[in-house]
Amino acid sequence: MAVTLGKAGTGAPSFGDNVISATLTEEAPTIDITSRSTDDTANPAYREFKTGIKAENWEIECYDPTGLVSELTTQLADGTFGVVSVSENITIDGPNTYTVTIRKG
Repeated sequence: MAVTLGKAGTGAPSFGDNVISATLTEEAPTIDITSRSTDDTANPAYREFKTGIKAENWEIECYDPTGLVSELTTQLADGTFGVVSVSENITIDGPNTYTVTIRKG
């Protein structure tokens, strides 16, 4: 299953065949860029914030993480994405699934 985002059809690597779901979360920190010069001493209440560098997090739920991680390792050799964590989801009456988290940025 390949996930494609955006008008240009880019955004996600191919995740393989055993994927149950893939969720993209984008986040960017808020950075305080208030000037600390002596000019701002007249108005100390003025603050200015900008958005920092955006980071993309993919959470991929699958049945077997070994195939997924090996496929991602091959595709992500350029260093844009990295595997952050792998967790096992154990259920009583269903198959065990795994959640693989990868991050870009």
